[in-house]
Amino acid sequence: MKHSFMKHRLLTALIVGTGLLLSACTNTIKYDTKPLKPVVKTNVNMPEFQKATQSMVSAMLQSPQVLEITGNQRPKLAVFGLVDFTGEDIDISALNNGMFAQIGQSAKFNFADPTALTKADQAQSPNRYDLLEDATASKALSQSVGADFLLIGEVSNVVRSQPQQKEVWYRLSLKLVDERSGQFLWQERREFLKSQKKVIYGI
Repeated sequence: MKHSFMKHRLLTALIVGTGLLLSACTNTIKYDTKPLKPVVKTNVNMPEFQKATQSMVSAMLQSPQVLEITGNQRPKLAVFGLVDFTGEDIDISALNNGMFAQIGQSAKFNFADPTALTKADQAQSPNRYDLLEDATASKALSQSVGADFLLIGEVSNVVRSQPQQKEVWYRLSLKLVDERSGQFLWQERREFLKSQKKVIYGI
């Protein structure tokens, strides 16, 4: 067995909205010539992502915050949807379409025109990280389509390191932004273990 050092690069993303902008940190890990264990990869597939997305949407629709704002009216919701920060072959369009349909079936919201939202997004080119991290960043976007609320989320890779182990997780999150107050009215996330490996030392 040849002695060699392996370099492992992982994309990490902090959080943020629909465009195809990718931001990543490169982590280089060096392993012993005789790894203690091979990489353990979990079988996270599209049904798992769909199940998690549906669960989060259900939680949002049943949350006290949403029940209060939809109790005697149907506010206008702009669905910005999930933004992919993984750079992997994940069908984000299918997840967003499923989310749109599920919210529509609830009859709790009226929808802002998705075509108008896309045009406003292209014209304003807001930073995706800002939209996810700073609720006030979505104000102009929401106003441009006359929306009371904006729903945005992300799919990203999260790296967690311990002295002798490195784990990579998929993270899905959703946030509901109140255009009037400029605050996150509701937010939730789900995580799946993507892979883990014993590490001798890392840089």
